[in-house]
Order: sequence, then C-alpha cells, then structure tokens
Amino acid sequence: MASAAQMGISGVSAHRHLEHLTAIGAAKVSPRYGGTGRPDRRYRRHHPS
Repeated sequence: MASAAQMGISGVSAHRHLEHLTAIGAAKVSPRYGGTGRPDRRYRRHHPS
C-alpha cells in the first residue's frame, strides 16, 4: 500500500482504518480489476446527502 508507506504506517493498519471508515459509512470501496490475481480495492470518501 503506497499511501500507507507515505504516511509512515503499515499496510495492515491502513487497511483496518479504511475498512472501519467503510463500515461507518464515511468511505466507499469499489474493486478495480486488472490482470491476474485479486482486484485492487479503491477507497473514496463518502459524502452523505
């Protein structure tokens, strides 16, 4: 996770925080399919209406 390295935290910690933000509705996640293997997960801030 490049963003985690830029912030100085582990990828596992970043993933946990992003999943928490998704669970409480503050972020949305969408898969990004590429080549072989698992799809990337793209997180975006969610602005409730």
